Amino acid sequence: MRIEKLEERLVKASGLLFVGFLCIIPAIFGVMTVPESNIALAVLGFIMLFMGVVVFFTCYTEDYKDSWRDAVRGQMEKEEKEK
Repeated sequence: MRIEKLEERLVKASGLLFVGFLCIIPAIFGVMTVPESNIALAVLGFIMLFMGVVVFFTCYTEDYKDSWRDAVRGQMEKEEKEK
């Protein structure tokens, strides 16, 4: 796996993990006045954490044509050759 692909995976996953922790921490300390709100916030946080793990491990394609970054790079190279 190239470094660029690994970096892209890490950026996507770390963003979801960060949002998940931002949701879970206030829920644990009971910031909301209604207990149901704390539970909903905690559930949302755990969903974000789970999505971060899923993005890191499974949601990246290795195919050149399916990768957005590689497709843009290929298009730019094609335009440069035409000039």
